[in-house]
Amino acid sequence: MASKNRGNTGQQLPTPFYQSLESAGIRFWRSQLCLVVGPGSAGKSLFISNLVAKWGRPTLAFLLDQDQATAAARFAATELDENFLELKKDLDTEATTAVLGRLGYIQTDYKAETLDDVQLHLDAYIERYGEPPHVLVIDNLGNMTSGYDDEWSTLKALTLELDMMARAYEMIVIAAHHTTDAPTTEPLPRSSILGKISQYPRLILSVAFNPFSAEYKLAAVKNSSGPTDAMASNPLVFDANPANMQITERAKGDKGFTPSEDYLAAFRGRGGD
Repeated sequence: MASKNRGNTGQQLPTPFYQSLESAGIRFWRSQLCLVVGPGSAGKSLFISNLVAKWGRPTLAFLLDQDQATAAARFAATELDENFLELKKDLDTEATTAVLGRLGYIQTDYKAETLDDVQLHLDAYIERYGEPPHVLVIDNLGNMTSGYDDEWSTLKALTLELDMMARAYEMIVIAAHHTTDAPTTEPLPRSSILGKISQYPRLILSVAFNPFSAEYKLAAVKNSSGPTDAMASNPLVFDANPANMQITERAKGDKGFTPSEDYLAAFRGRGGD
């Protein structure tokens, strides 16, 4: 009886485009809260953008530290594998317009100071489409809490409310959040998450990017459905090109590539997180 009445609760959003996640027991489920954490420029937005673009699921994304043109260029770059800063110069080209049309399942908002703002936009989404999105993105939590005197208590309360919202609307909520701003190219342990807000998320992924080796590393520092690596001591390794918004699987035994000067120049000029 319970299984018949559960609706979309607990439905997995598979990641065949990143098979190493599945192999490592890292799975994404509707009705759960997931955090992607790391210091500045670790590639949190990069990973989330690739997930939602590749999933192809109805998505409501609150991109609180981006403008509309930058967000459009970044999403287009995930499909076109071109420098998003160059795409941003002219978003009306035939190729870019076609890609953004195909990505129309991603609805974006750029301001949400409180959870009430999120709820208001969510209600409007449901009114328009007749059902909640499968995926809700908050990028990032700090934009919603940094103005409060007691930021850490606010963060904890916010993650509780987002967890409850995920369950109520049977959607996965993916939120970006900062760790301590350590000068590192390795994923940081769970203890480094600002505000110590690990209680309510079911999955927490700690990420890091090394621009000189082009290595993108990811560790499940909390995983309610699989192995947990709380110290981030055994991360998965991908290749990444943030300028083109690309994260790619690394073949077994592949030691990666040595980035060219053009690549490094593009990375230095990309901006953002």
